[in-house]
Amino acid sequence: MPDLVVACALACVHSTILSILILREFVKRGPGSFFGLGACRVIKVKVPELMKAKGYNATDLMRHANIAYGTALRLSRGEAEAISFEVLESLCKLFGVRVEDVIEYVPN
Repeated sequence: MPDLVVACALACVHSTILSILILREFVKRGPGSFFGLGACRVIKVKVPELMKAKGYNATDLMRHANIAYGTALRLSRGEAEAISFEVLESLCKLFGVRVEDVIEYVPN
């Protein structure tokens, strides 16, 4: 019986360590690359370049484009998974650019 308890305890510790390692990689790489979806992304978000040219940070983007801070932060990092037409229009007006200057199709 004691051997069974030790074996179960070791299995739980091993499972916990494995879960922590997987979660750490998930956080580090992001959900897209973790599940193999990052390599499939063909739309590039070019907002970080536009922001750099104007000297904007995420807070500036939020205020001037009138978008939520979380959205501004993701866009400022080029990490947006989706973008609404409303946000896209706000970005085009703010930066004085066309849609293709905000997002770009990059085939694999």
